[in-house]
Amino acid sequence: MQAGRRPDEWEIADSAIDLGIGIFALLGGVYGTKAVRFLESAKTKTQALKEIISGNELFKQQNESSVTAFKQAHADQSSKTRQIVTEMKVVS
Repeated sequence: MQAGRRPDEWEIADSAIDLGIGIFALLGGVYGTKAVRFLESAKTKTQALKEIISGNELFKQQNESSVTAFKQAHADQSSKTRQIVTEMKVVS
């Protein structure tokens, strides 16, 4: 990593989730196990969302004639979904 490079927010979040998984795994018990499952699921879903967004952006770059149809297909997304996607696109 370069000294002048700003840390990637997703890498930081990923590391924090890994730390949480480790802590809850050490604590064990029913709640520790549930917390580990929840954090692992959140991590998997975040990675999947990042991959989907990257694929969508690549599709739009390679198929410029389909961009309007693509945007229309996503017109019914909630404002929260749009916000999350926008934040993830800025970081990527």
